[in-house]
Amino acid sequence: MKKIVFVLSYLSFATIVYADNQIYAVQVLKAKQYENAVNFYLQLKDHQDVRIEKINDAFVVRVGIHQTKTKALSLLKQLKQTHTDAFLIKYDIEKRNIVQGKYPHNDHQKTQKIPAIPSINRMANDSDGLPTPPSADTPISVVGQSAELTKAIDDAKQTSQIPKKLQEILKQPMGTEEDFLKEGMQSYHDGKHENTVSLLSKYVSLAPKSKQRGAALLLIGKSFEQMKRPKSALDIYGRIIEQYPDSLESLFSIVAMADISVTNPGSHYPIGKTGAEYVKNPVSAYDTVLLKNVPAPMIEHIQYQKGLALWKLKHYEQARQTQADFLKKFPNTAYHKDVIRMLKDSTAVLINKYSDLEDHVSVANLFFQGWKNGLITTEDVDTLLKSSSSLFYLGLHDDSLKILNTLKKSAMGKASADIDKAVAEIEKKKAIGLMDYLPSDAKWNKFQTGREYLSANNLTNAEQTFSELKKSDGDPFWSKITEYALDENRWIQKYRWPAEK
Repeated sequence: MKKIVFVLSYLSFATIVYADNQIYAVQVLKAKQYENAVNFYLQLKDHQDVRIEKINDAFVVRVGIHQTKTKALSLLKQLKQTHTDAFLIKYDIEKRNIVQGKYPHNDHQKTQKIPAIPSINRMANDSDGLPTPPSADTPISVVGQSAELTKAIDDAKQTSQIPKKLQEILKQPMGTEEDFLKEGMQSYHDGKHENTVSLLSKYVSLAPKSKQRGAALLLIGKSFEQMKRPKSALDIYGRIIEQYPDSLESLFSIVAMADISVTNPGSHYPIGKTGAEYVKNPVSAYDTVLLKNVPAPMIEHIQYQKGLALWKLKHYEQARQTQADFLKKFPNTAYHKDVIRMLKDSTAVLINKYSDLEDHVSVANLFFQGWKNGLITTEDVDTLLKSSSSLFYLGLHDDSLKILNTLKKSAMGKASADIDKAVAEIEKKKAIGLMDYLPSDAKWNKFQTGREYLSANNLTNAEQTFSELKKSDGDPFWSKITEYALDENRWIQKYRWPAEK
């Protein structure tokens, strides 16, 4: 089943905002070794605003300081020619920790007061000109502390006698909660789901009151799904619904819980846990969310999933109607192929069901709609034979013969012999006047078929059907009732349709 990436759509409007002053840049490298970052830095010396920034214990090389995405994308396209792993990043100016790089060329950005550094030419010729970065083993939380404190930590590590005060400092997490969120988001986009869970779990622990906490939990849940851990995902979604009941993240969680139920039929989630009702009844869950104000991509996903759920539950009539409505609303959907496959299956199942119940009008309806929309083809021999039989019973012998003659061109063996026999029987009864031999219930079914033609706005076939019915015997009842149906349709065409337009 195709997964609609509605979470990624969600991220487009739930972007992390930590300050009003944010920039776009292109990142070309992330390395543990400072020397590796310097090599890339020197390769890009012809570009403006090249710099090395320190994030936790890693060094990244970034190019550009743009406040608009358009300019940054232009730079990304250029750098992609030589650095295929480059990607666009948006982050807060205030949070930059520049280890090496030029002054910003923008006056607004000059107010950041980044210390002057040696020129690129000097760096290239004199390795002593490179500033010494903090040790990769030094926690970010103690960078900038006194040399005495740093020395005390090193000495304590060597002797394994760490004072309580230093133990507290060393236990502090590497980097800020913003770093965990940014890297967790990037990790999710990169498909590194175990790493995403690790990073974002740290974030939700460090930032219990953050506005982005719900979004972070949502990505943890989606990562658990990708890791084939649906029960863990369900627990996360239930937590979101409980803690953020009126949020958009809560609606996404309801859909996600229903999706897990549809993907894993028979999924058990203990009654009493938050969201258990959405796992038990996914169709109801989708209906609940559709009543809310949700983004358009999410609506498309939900309506597709609802049709899929009904089809898997073998509620074929509801599934067929839901999927037909879906294609009308989303004709260019990426789910088109899957929906058509389910519609074909539902149509065949229902024709078989109604044929066994001798509900010939329903069979005729399904056939005409299915044949017109390509849901029934010449390969569906059994479906076509049952449709032909119902049409024959209703007195629609011309339509019945068309089906049989179409089948005859492709059928072989026993099926071909059965078709020949059916064709001969229909032609014989047609020649002697089939309607005279039809029972009264068949005539009533023929009348209902004419009304179905009127409902489908097929006046030509409706009038032909009613005409055959009136000629079947001398009973004036059929003449009166068919005229009444035609008069009613004329009234509808004249008064109701203009009002609805």
